[in-house]
Amino acid sequence: MVSYAAKRISRLFVAMIKAGVIYLLLTSSLCTLIAAESIFEESFDVKPGGKVTTVERRIRNVVCSFTYAVQGGTDEEWQFSLKSSDDHTFTCAVYRPGGESYLFFLQFELALTGAQLEDVELYGPGGATLQSEEYVVDKEKHAVTHAEGIFKSQLSRIVLLGKQHKKRKHHQKHKKEL
Repeated sequence: MVSYAAKRISRLFVAMIKAGVIYLLLTSSLCTLIAAESIFEESFDVKPGGKVTTVERRIRNVVCSFTYAVQGGTDEEWQFSLKSSDDHTFTCAVYRPGGESYLFFLQFELALTGAQLEDVELYGPGGATLQSEEYVVDKEKHAVTHAEGIFKSQLSRIVLLGKQHKKRKHHQKHKKEL
């Protein structure tokens, strides 16, 4: 006859095995999820002085570049983020942590190379969305830039959403020679 303690130990052992299997399943799913998404984040200093400066980052074969010139008092720390997901979607964001910048942007351009531009979001002081007249979206260049003479020089966040589309193979029909 099996003792009560042996049955409890047996049940506990089975429960631990099941928990281990669940843990392994969760861990492998999480690893797959992490592997499916690449993330690059880095801070950089935006320096006044009017000098045109470009910062660019790459994930896989997609490059996001931020070109700007600013005036103002002192350097500000900004954040550059480039993310890719398994569905070939890329998000590029350049922003001021905390949402407020005291610099005056003379010009800016955020561009993607290697992915089609799908959408843009631009924000100014207080997290307010920029008026669409203040910027120009160029779908052919996969970029957004300031609208000359209309942009109010205030920027706190720019986000580009891009997607790589699978290349379609063109099937050529062979013509029979007569």
